[in-house]
Amino acid sequence: MPTTNVRPATLSVAEAARLLGVGRSLAYELSRWRGELAPGVPVVRVGGRRYRVPTKALAEVLGLREEELWKRLGVEQ
Repeated sequence: MPTTNVRPATLSVAEAARLLGVGRSLAYELSRWRGELAPGVPVVRVGGRRYRVPTKALAEVLGLREEELWKRLGVEQ
C-alpha cells in the first residue's frame, strides 16, 4: 500500500520554539500569557493544557516555504 507524506497543520510549541530560536520555557510562557509566540504566530489551545502552532503562520513569519520549515526540523520527504 502506498504511503503519503501528509504533514500536520500544526507544530508543538517546543518545535516552533526551536525554529524561532527561543527557549522552550519562554515559548510556553508566551503561549499562555499572550496567545502567540511572536507577532503573526498564534498559538491554538487544544484540549485542556495542550498548545499547537499553525505551521503555515510560522513559515510565513520566518519567510520559509512549509517544505523548508519541515527540512529544518529534520523531517525528510
